Amino acid sequence: MKDDLSVLISRTESKGAALRARGDRLEVWGLDRLAPDLVDELKDRRSDLVKCLSHRDAEGRKTAQLLAWASELAEQELRLERPVRYTEAPRRMVSTIHASWYATQYLRTIALARQRIDSRRSTDWPPQWWREREEEGIAALRNLRTVLENGGKRVASGGQV
Repeated sequence: MKDDLSVLISRTESKGAALRARGDRLEVWGLDRLAPDLVDELKDRRSDLVKCLSHRDAEGRKTAQLLAWASELAEQELRLERPVRYTEAPRRMVSTIHASWYATQYLRTIALARQRIDSRRSTDWPPQWWREREEEGIAALRNLRTVLENGGKRVASGGQV
């Protein structure tokens, strides 16, 4: 069902319209750009769309906070006394004292991935590949933050660290 909603949201946005959840209401900008059948589908799925968009907005805020944290860390040039160990990607552990350097690399990867996805121009890699790189970078930053906040101790949190 979530995939169906993602497709519906993508179809709407690809027509130049924008969707936003505000409380229990669904706001649509550019409604005049949408075909009547798409407008009817949005009306029929309104409550599901509001839930999905609210969740997406909350995740977006969390990601924005994480990126702000990572940006501050990158500027600090933090070098740890003892290495920390965390999961960078599935089945890829990192052990490092160079926390700021890694934060900088993840931020660069995320920025490049977003640029490639947003530009929609042809690259050697499809947009889905870039989305996966962005998600990996965000997950790695989340794991790095978790291990640093726990005094460098590796903790289990749903397989994230």
